[in-house]
Amino acid sequence: MDELYNDTEENWASTYRGINKTGYNSFIKVAILIAPKGRDYHTSGLILLVYSTIVQWILLYSGFITLFKASHDLILFIEISHYYSILLAIHILFMEHFIFKMKKSRQIFQVMDIDIYDYGTDFDRSQIENSRLKTAYYMPYVRKGIYACLGLTGIILAVLPLVQLARGVEKTRDGILVILPVPFWFPFNTETSLGFALAYFFELNMIAFAVFYLGTYFPFIIHMMVEIISHFRILNHSFLTIDERTSAMYGTVDKDSVPGTSSSSQELMHLVENSLYERCYSECLRRNILHHKAILDFVELFQDVHSTLFGVLLGANMLVIAAITIVITKVEFSLETSKFYVMMVIELINVFIYCFLGTFITEEAKRVGITIYSTPWLSSSKRNRKLVQFVQLRVSHDVVLKGNGIFSLNLQLYIQIMQTSYSIFNLFNSVDT
Repeated sequence: MDELYNDTEENWASTYRGINKTGYNSFIKVAILIAPKGRDYHTSGLILLVYSTIVQWILLYSGFITLFKASHDLILFIEISHYYSILLAIHILFMEHFIFKMKKSRQIFQVMDIDIYDYGTDFDRSQIENSRLKTAYYMPYVRKGIYACLGLTGIILAVLPLVQLARGVEKTRDGILVILPVPFWFPFNTETSLGFALAYFFELNMIAFAVFYLGTYFPFIIHMMVEIISHFRILNHSFLTIDERTSAMYGTVDKDSVPGTSSSSQELMHLVENSLYERCYSECLRRNILHHKAILDFVELFQDVHSTLFGVLLGANMLVIAAITIVITKVEFSLETSKFYVMMVIELINVFIYCFLGTFITEEAKRVGITIYSTPWLSSSKRNRKLVQFVQLRVSHDVVLKGNGIFSLNLQLYIQIMQTSYSIFNLFNSVDT
């Protein structure tokens, strides 16, 4: 895959084909992938990149000062910390992506263009095509669901300050503009109409960037994880149907062209046909080995590109969940504090999806070894039995997605987060009593 790193015209054409194939044209439109000079969206991508970086720096500075100013108000501090952690996480991932990972992100689309693996036979291609059709059918609904949730959240956050302003709700507290969806301090006078409008404009930009980038990344990550699961399932099915695949391959061999088959001896013909069948069986196993290696290579590429993302997001989510748990023990339930419960639910669902898909990938990878044992491999030749044992040895290693090498994406992590949150809740409740 190393040749895919080169920024050649052919590789860029492959990148675009992969983007169109998976339906993630927004990667170019929101400048997550900068198009090469002379192509569509090149100039607009650079402008959007520079503009979004400047706005993020301004908001990061304002948010840092805001945390100090709100340190005496627990509820306000936790609320600001929650949004600031999201903003900081997005900025870290944003910079890390453009500095280190953008070429490898292109490579993922190039792999999608040529597919993770092609068996080269109609029998196997039909299984891959069926799996791809299922993914193509369900993923648009996943994307639309995520877009709808993020879009609705963005609209509510954008409209809420105007509604509160019309109701005459408290506008500032200790210099912090608390009427905004994310309470922030700004280095200018926000009491004037112009100052408030400018602060509101910055926050609208922050909301728009978060919605666009999260709305692009989240469906893509889920799509790639589903793609990995699909290929492990295809590999499992391929092992289970190895006799049918071997027979299909054997049926395409021109036996008359094989030396010795012109003999009238039925015994000699039987030996030659058995030898041909065993060779076809070996070839089918060899393609399974190559498919498994291609899946592992893609998992490694996916992990290399998104390991930091998983680490930062999961780390931020766990901190936010712990902080919100503390707040819930300190406040009475009301309309004003209900947003903390909503935040908690959103964070838990977000972590659960990643942990569930991570567990699914690990279990599907483990199932390959079990599937191999279910095949009639003991009835094959000694050479093919050794080849099967080699495959069994290769698939014995667990496939585990990790975040920065710290968090393993599995349901055990989710259970630990839930147990920790429950322990924190009980601890602070007992302190109060």
